[in-house]
Amino acid sequence: MNAVLGLGWFLAVNWILFCIPVALFYGVLRGQRWAYTLSMVYAAIMTLNGVGHNMATLATGRYWDGFAGGMTGIGLILIGTPLLYLLRKKKPDT
Repeated sequence: MNAVLGLGWFLAVNWILFCIPVALFYGVLRGQRWAYTLSMVYAAIMTLNGVGHNMATLATGRYWDGFAGGMTGIGLILIGTPLLYLLRKKKPDT
């Protein structure tokens, strides 16, 4: 990752990717419909990102000089898919 943008940008992007779902979770806890909708969009993107990680790992045989892409991709799929299902099931009608 250092060769692409550097460690600072990598950490900043990951911090943002951590803060977005925390803010959405607060909205979901308050029962706000928009938070459910945006959380479902985030979960779908997370799942597609996991598929992309695994495709990149399979296509290249490596992922940024390691196997991190395949491992994180599996985790993103295993978390994103059930999250999307549960949010859709629990979304308030109002």
